[in-house]
Amino acid sequence: EQLNIKSLYLTNLNRLTVQSAKYTVMRIYEHFGYKIPRVSRSQAAFTKTVKASDVKVGDLFFYGNNGYISHVAMYIGNGQIIHASNHRDGIKISNAYYRKPIKIGRVIN
Repeated sequence: EQLNIKSLYLTNLNRLTVQSAKYTVMRIYEHFGYKIPRVSRSQAAFTKTVKASDVKVGDLFFYGNNGYISHVAMYIGNGQIIHASNHRDGIKISNAYYRKPIKIGRVIN
């Protein structure tokens, strides 16, 4: 399951710019038959809040500053997320808590 999500994420991002991570998250969910908003702030509002202790593969981690969500990443298991970091670093796998998430959300129950 972890490898499948990583593969889908990377396949979609190869077609898009690094700035389009939120769009890629949307496309991955569409691949599995779920429709979610395109913008990360809207995605956060759309998802059901999850406790850090209950995180599952596919959950979304939302980051930002002062409560303003500006970045989304997808949980891939083992305490890791995959995300489009920036133009210099590109797509990367990071510790899910490399910074404090504003919200952790779930699309699929």
